[in-house]
Amino acid sequence: MPAWQPEGFSLSPENLFKISASDVDNDQLCPQHGFVKSRSGTSILGTHGWRKTYDPEDFPLKRFLIALSRYHARRTQGDSHDPAFVKAEDAYRDCHPGLLSYLGKALENYLDFLDARQSLAGEPLVYLGYDHSARVTPKGAIAAWAPIYRTATGKVEIHRIRERKIDPQVSNWDIMAGHLGASMAAGYVRSVNVIEVLLYRGRGGTGEAVKFQDADPRMLADFYGEKVRPRALQIVAGGAPQPGRDCASCRVTAVCNSLIPMDGALHQYETGPYTRSVSATDLAIYERCPARWYLERKLRLPVDVNSYSNPSLNRGRLVHGWLREAHKRGVACTHQDVPDVADRLSSDIAGNLTNEEYESILPFLRSHLSRCPLLAAIEVLHTESAVYGWDQTADTIIASAPDIVYLDSDVLVIRETKTTDSALPAGGNEAREMFDGVVYWLLNLAEHGWVASYGASSGVVELEVLTPSASGVFRYSTDDMSLMVVAETRVKHTVEGWHEDTSWPSRPTEHCRTCPVALWCPDSENYITTPAARGAPMGGGLF
Repeated sequence: MPAWQPEGFSLSPENLFKISASDVDNDQLCPQHGFVKSRSGTSILGTHGWRKTYDPEDFPLKRFLIALSRYHARRTQGDSHDPAFVKAEDAYRDCHPGLLSYLGKALENYLDFLDARQSLAGEPLVYLGYDHSARVTPKGAIAAWAPIYRTATGKVEIHRIRERKIDPQVSNWDIMAGHLGASMAAGYVRSVNVIEVLLYRGRGGTGEAVKFQDADPRMLADFYGEKVRPRALQIVAGGAPQPGRDCASCRVTAVCNSLIPMDGALHQYETGPYTRSVSATDLAIYERCPARWYLERKLRLPVDVNSYSNPSLNRGRLVHGWLREAHKRGVACTHQDVPDVADRLSSDIAGNLTNEEYESILPFLRSHLSRCPLLAAIEVLHTESAVYGWDQTADTIIASAPDIVYLDSDVLVIRETKTTDSALPAGGNEAREMFDGVVYWLLNLAEHGWVASYGASSGVVELEVLTPSASGVFRYSTDDMSLMVVAETRVKHTVEGWHEDTSWPSRPTEHCRTCPVALWCPDSENYITTPAARGAPMGGGLF
C-alpha cells in the first residue's frame, strides 16, 4: 500500500524524522500537521509564495525556559540567587506587562520547587538544559522541551512544565521524556524521575505530580517501545487533515484543502504582522480589552477559576452542551428528554449534569422543544462543532462553532442559540440588536465561503432566543443586500484593530472585576483600587 501523501503541496526530501513528546501526547493532533512537523529540516513546496509568520511572544513557555537557563548559567558562574534572578529576568523584561507579571511569578514558584527537590535529593542537581533530542534510529529522533537535571550518583530528573493544570496520570509525554533523559547518557543513568510542575497554583491547587520515581531506564525503554513508538510511527505516516487548534501553528495552512476558502471574508486589504486565527468570541473579548484577549486567548495564561463566575455564561455553556448531545442523535428534542429534576436520570442527555445545573437550564430547554430544527426534514451538517476557513489576504484562520448547521433544500442554515432572563425580543430587529455581533459575523461567513463550500444557493442565519418561559427564532438572509452591507462593514471595522495590533493595551473598566486574567494585569489592580473604580474619570493605562 503506497504511503499517504498530502494533496496540494509536497515536501523536499526528509533528512530526519523528529517526533516531540508533546505530539505523542496529543490525541487531537491533526494528522497532516503531524506529518509535516515530523519532517525535520524539510521545505514545503507549492505554497505559492506564502510562508507562515510567527508572533515572537506567542509561546510563554519558551520565554520561561530561556530565563531559567540564564539563571542556572549565572549560578554556575558563582552568582548568588538574587543577582542570578535579576539576570534571568532579562529574558522577558521587554514583553507585554501581563506576560511579564506572569513569568516573574512562574520563575519564583519554579525555583522554590527546585530548592525543595534538591533538598530531597540530598545532592546537587546539575542543570543539563531544556531543549533535548536523541536519535533512536538512523533516521528517527525523539525530542522534548523540559528542564533536565542529573546528579553525581547517576540519577536523572525531568520536569514537565505545566501552565494551567496537573495531570496525575502517566502519559505518553512522561514515557518519551523519561526514555529520552535516560538516552542522553546511556550507561551512566542509574534511575529516572519524571515530575510535572505547575507554574501557577491558584487557590488550593496542586503544584506537582510525580510520574516516575527512581524508574529503571530499561523499564522506560520497554514502555516507550510498547506504548509510545506506535503513536510516533502513526504521526510519521500522516493522514487526512483535520482542521482545529493546530491550524494556528501549522506550516501548510495556506495550502490545506480542508479549510474553507474564505479569501476577503475579513475585509482587510493586507496581511497582519503574523499569521493569526480569529473567532466571534475573540473579537468580542478584544473589543472589551485587547490585553485580555492577548493574555487569555493568545497566550492562554493561567486563570484563577475559583475567583470568577458568570452565571449567564455558565448557563449558556450548559445549554449548548445539552443541545450538542441532543442534536447529535439526529432526532428532534421531546418532552421525554427534559423530565423534572427528580426524574432527570431517565434522560441520558441530562445524565452528566448535577441536579443544580440541570435545574438551572431546564426552563430554557423546555422553551427550545417547539423550536428544535430537527422537527423538520433537514440535512444536518454540524452540531456544536467548529468550522474553519482561510482568508489568504488577511493571512488569518477563521473559526466559528454555531449550534447547528444544516441544509434546508438548497439553503444553508446556520443556527445560533442564546439564552436570556430578559423578555423575548419583539421582532427580528430587536433580536439582532441584542446579539448583533454573532448575527453579523455568521452572515458574513455564510456569504464569503460557507454557502459556496456546501453547494447551497444562499444562506440564512437563525437566531434562536430562549427565555425561561418563551422562545423565538429570527431569520436573517444573505439575500438581504442592505443587511449584508451592514454586516460586512461591521466585521471590517471590528476586525481591523485586532488585525493590526501588536501591543495589546488594556482598557480598564468594571469588567476588570470579573476578568479571568486580571491577576496578571497591572492596570486591573490599579483600576480596582483607585478612585476611578468608584466613578472618577479614568486616565491613561499603564500599557
